[in-house]
Amino acid sequence: MPRWMYAFPVVLLVMAALIVFAFTRTGPTDNQNTHTPQSGQAR
Repeated sequence: MPRWMYAFPVVLLVMAALIVFAFTRTGPTDNQNTHTPQSGQAR
């Protein structure tokens, strides 16, 4: 069994953790306001 098969799920978990951490850090409303102007009307 090659070594990259052990590192592959670890990289996926780290990437998912970074994405969740980025969303919780900045907040979903801030990201929506910067990307889509319609979120301001909904809020």
